[in-house]
Amino acid sequence: MPATEKFGGDPARPGRDRRSATQPGPSIASNLYFSLVVTLLKSSRQLPIPVRRLLAETIARTAYPASGWKRRSVFAGLDRIFPERLSPARKRAVVRGAFRHFWREAFWAAPSRAEIELLARLSLRGEEHLRMALDRGAGVILMESGTLVGSRNIARRALHVHGYEIHQAYGVRHERSGFAPGGAAASWGVRHLRELFVALDDEFLAEVIVLTDDGSLAFSRKLLERLKRNCIVALAGTGSMGQRLIPLPLLGSKHRFSTGMASLARSTGAALLPIIALHPSYTEIEVVIGPAIEVESAPTRDGNLVAAMRQYAELLENYCKQYPEQLNDWKRVSSETEAPTNVSR
Repeated sequence: MPATEKFGGDPARPGRDRRSATQPGPSIASNLYFSLVVTLLKSSRQLPIPVRRLLAETIARTAYPASGWKRRSVFAGLDRIFPERLSPARKRAVVRGAFRHFWREAFWAAPSRAEIELLARLSLRGEEHLRMALDRGAGVILMESGTLVGSRNIARRALHVHGYEIHQAYGVRHERSGFAPGGAAASWGVRHLRELFVALDDEFLAEVIVLTDDGSLAFSRKLLERLKRNCIVALAGTGSMGQRLIPLPLLGSKHRFSTGMASLARSTGAALLPIIALHPSYTEIEVVIGPAIEVESAPTRDGNLVAAMRQYAELLENYCKQYPEQLNDWKRVSSETEAPTNVSR
């Protein structure tokens, strides 16, 4: 997600973006805003949890009336996910909840020591699935749901404090930190944000593997080698990089899913485990590791890959409908775009 979307767009242009293709960078106001976010996240790590929670809630309440484009995106997304099923009052509650979730996520991206200790005391629901997979010795591929719903950062940090090493795979567009700069790569405000996210990743990731889109097989060899060593490799379950992308129903439209993870699990014997972290309030957290996605359920290779990703898409949809306030990519959810059947890179 581009930086200007990740932290609320250009504050100098609420609700719209008038920049032309020849003016791709954010405004001075946006750069100052991004730098302020960096300062806030860094300095607040020393504060007690109640103060950080109050800060997150206060910023969310302030952002709600100021960010018209996000309100419209959430309302449009809800109309697609729940046609004629949510009352206006419930929709308004979900929209406000989406703002609270966003800023909870921002603060939990840079957690305090007390918050990390809270994660250490947390029970991981479904941890037995991870332990059984590691006991098999063929490695684990974690399908991260947090790019679409829930909290990606909490899920990975929780695994780290429970003693699991995570080898993270990122697409090249996310420039190693999982934070996409969009067209504003040279902006100093975005650069500060990206540097912060890289530093935060270094606190809990054993390794970062960059998935290139230039046809190189170097990253594939790295993934295979890590799985042979019985490592845990984490990738975004909704990622759209790969040699083959397939459209599957998700939240009222079709979205492209890469079959690469399912193919890798099938060829190596690694377990394909979905993971999600849910946090309906600042300190109410549940990390769920699901049972392995079946990659040998159909009579053909292609059928197996499609069936595996369909199983994952259905799981994602269930979480999204159960916890709509915790959706992260409302622009994607509210999109009308139909995905093509096959896309090669």
